[in-house]
Amino acid sequence: MDALSGSGSFSFAEACELVERLRVGDRPLHSGVRYGLSQALLSLAAAVSKRPPAQILLDLLGPRRLNPVPIYAQSGEERYRNVDKMILKRVDVLPHGLINSPEAFGAGGEAVLAYARWVRERIADFGGKTYEPRLHFDVYGLLGSETNRDVEAMVRICEQLVEVSRPHAVQLESPILGDDADSTLQALHQLRAALTRNDIPLAIVADDWCNTIEDITRFLDAGAADLIQIKTPDLGALTNAIRAVQACRAAGVAVFIGGSCSETDVSARASVQLAVAAGAEQVLAKPGMGVDEAVAITRNEMQRVCM
Repeated sequence: MDALSGSGSFSFAEACELVERLRVGDRPLHSGVRYGLSQALLSLAAAVSKRPPAQILLDLLGPRRLNPVPIYAQSGEERYRNVDKMILKRVDVLPHGLINSPEAFGAGGEAVLAYARWVRERIADFGGKTYEPRLHFDVYGLLGSETNRDVEAMVRICEQLVEVSRPHAVQLESPILGDDADSTLQALHQLRAALTRNDIPLAIVADDWCNTIEDITRFLDAGAADLIQIKTPDLGALTNAIRAVQACRAAGVAVFIGGSCSETDVSARASVQLAVAAGAEQVLAKPGMGVDEAVAITRNEMQRVCM
């Protein structure tokens, strides 16, 4: 803090860059610490300028109208009860599903297909005719591991997932996990290309092995995803998340402002400010996976930003 207090007058972006340059010994501050400091700096800049935090971020992102963006909620292990909560709250993107075991995925994908069918039917029964959420399933690499990365087998399961989910658009997060970033992005590129060749409208979401600005740039250059989760705590200062947003926009890839379910309500609100300023395609409801609190915090902040 001595480095900040003794540095004179600076803009929000300049203050964030100073935080990024700080070293303890020869090491930078932890990314979470840099993220937290940038939230404090954003609040300070907003207070000094008497403008909302989103307007401060717009100075870096370019002018746009501040409109609500789609909210994505996570079910956690309550894969069924929490879907009902999401439908009643008319969440824009659901359910996450936490498909993180072979049993939850099923041999040949039978379990995840049955779950997707159930979600679709539940929406039809209780959502009403005007409710058309996107379906987003996080499968923790199981599409790849359960098919031995056989591209044709993966494409067949993806096609079935699209069919059982109609009329809802489908997004699949982390369908394949390699041993490192290179193998993961190469496998995702191969799957995405096969889906395109077969005219299967399933969007791939990159998460694992895609944590830093450098990672995001590599995934974008490889054409490995339709959406990239911009994990704000992993990137450090909010200005790095802004760079990630700009990189995604330049590559024609959708912006997903994500993070961790273990964040605070303060960081959740900062993420909403960023998502609205960026016009993101979706923002993660956080903290927690209980749905109620996360959606309330996220939606309330969005209404304050856009009012």
